[in-house]
Amino acid sequence: MLSNIPLLITMDLEEFDIPSEYGQKLDQDEQMAVSLEGLKNLLPIFEKHKVKVTFFTTENWALQNVEIMQYIAQNHEVASHAF
Repeated sequence: MLSNIPLLITMDLEEFDIPSEYGQKLDQDEQMAVSLEGLKNLLPIFEKHKVKVTFFTTENWALQNVEIMQYIAQNHEVASHAF
């Protein structure tokens, strides 16, 4: 039964910069929005299944998303991805 197996999940919260690796430019608001929207889709799933996640975030992303970072800090774990 899977419910007895420990589950460890880590996620990166950072600027979505993959397009820039292929010569496409996204402004900073778009880079932030991609990660934020993905996170908003995943958080209800984690809550439903009572899964605690370690979120590695950049300082820049955290400062741009203070409200959701406060929620994460209260309900999950926050770790430094980069300063």
